Amino acid sequence: MNFYLYQFFIVFFATLGFAIYFNSPKKTIFSTCVLSSLIWIFFKVLYLNFNGYSISAFFASFLLGLCGEFLARKLKTPATVFIIPSLFPMVPGANIYYTMYYFIFKDYEKSLSNAADTLTIALYLAIGIVFSLATSKMILAIKNKEG
Repeated sequence: MNFYLYQFFIVFFATLGFAIYFNSPKKTIFSTCVLSSLIWIFFKVLYLNFNGYSISAFFASFLLGLCGEFLARKLKTPATVFIIPSLFPMVPGANIYYTMYYFIFKDYEKSLSNAADTLTIALYLAIGIVFSLATSKMILAIKNKEG
């Protein structure tokens, strides 16, 4: 339990930094930080149970997109205000680092392997966001058609 609480606060403050850096509206900063922390916990639970970074990134970014759209409608701001700062904790920074590290030391096989992993994870993050935005648009279209 302490592990998840620790992770929650680390991600909360990391996202706070990104939200401030990107000049997020003040009314959205707390929501963005909480959303990011909860999505990170969801991501970690998936990762630890299924041991797959890519699939965990997909489902976490999918949920992030849906929640970001919901908060955007609730607080009347663009969804990107919530989504972009909240994506940063899931970016595979270590893989990016090791890609360059191995490249500099001319271990091209490991460099290429890390680069492929990095691109795969980034692709899954992007696909999760795109699917969530498409899903929310379909839900809204159905809701508006009924109403």
